[in-house]
Amino acid sequence: MISFILNRLLQAVLLIFFLSLIGFWIINNIPGSYEDFLKAEEYNTEESENSGSPIQLPLFYFGIMPEFSDEEKKNPKDIHAYRYLPQFRWNGTRNQYHEWLSKSSYSLRDSKPVTKKILEASGWSIMFMLPAILLIFFLGLFLAEWSVRSQNKRAVTIVTQVLIFFHSIPAFWLASILLIFFAGVSFLNILPSSFVSSGANSPWEFWTTKLHYLILPLLSIVLPTLSVVYNLSRQKYLEQINTSSWVRMISAGLSVKEGLSKEVRPHVLILLLAWIASAIPLLIGGSIIIETIFAIPGTGRLLFQSITIRDWPVVHGLFLFSGALTILGILVSDILQRKFDPRIKN
Repeated sequence: MISFILNRLLQAVLLIFFLSLIGFWIINNIPGSYEDFLKAEEYNTEESENSGSPIQLPLFYFGIMPEFSDEEKKNPKDIHAYRYLPQFRWNGTRNQYHEWLSKSSYSLRDSKPVTKKILEASGWSIMFMLPAILLIFFLGLFLAEWSVRSQNKRAVTIVTQVLIFFHSIPAFWLASILLIFFAGVSFLNILPSSFVSSGANSPWEFWTTKLHYLILPLLSIVLPTLSVVYNLSRQKYLEQINTSSWVRMISAGLSVKEGLSKEVRPHVLILLLAWIASAIPLLIGGSIIIETIFAIPGTGRLLFQSITIRDWPVVHGLFLFSGALTILGILVSDILQRKFDPRIKN
């Protein structure tokens, strides 16, 4: 197990490095900058005067593509054929990627450390995503087991169709409908519309005094996603009760409830461990749509605002943060499956 974890951690380091390169390449090729955004905000349409052409640094620490001087570019016919072959070239730390890493530690908007901004926003995302994931997991498992034990097939069909209906609704549409219906002045107006009016300065203060602000965001996350865990669990339950081992257990005098909880449920939990791989990034990463609609100062809203104002250091940091969480989720899922699934334990 230790060698397996070390091997995965080594792979994770390499993957994060390649993610950093991909993020740098994408941001480097996106038109516009933070300075362009400021000019647009100030309605300044005058072009800035360039004092001189900037020095074009090499892209990475090393290069293999051939380079030609200005004279060679003017007279390409005079270039020998071997000059077009790949040539290894060490550029050192004086390259665009290294310069970007050294300057991407601070936000362009407020000069705060990118790590600090991401960690502060992560606390708000955990505040509402943790109960959402727990509700999805346990409620989906409970409904799946109930649907297998229930004799009222009509009720099971209704619940299944309702969950599929909510799953088919886009998240932004469902959140908007809930916001208008439960927080709109023209309708019920019984719940707060956004976190801005809460006055809470920290997630802990929010948990202790402002829990009713979580109702609409939780519904917007839980309702569309509940169908995934419900259907995964239900299909596994139905698969297990159609096996010969299930028939032998019932014939031996074991009740259906005990058989489902003691014998079938562990198989379902092993299946749902794979779902954890996608749940962990959501736990920290939050939801861009939900956080923006309800003004939750989490990582999703931070990403949206950073892209809007072209604060690329923060965007790059969140890109790496999300990738690291995805890798962590897959690692945790693999470890738990190896621990609890006897088929792959060794």
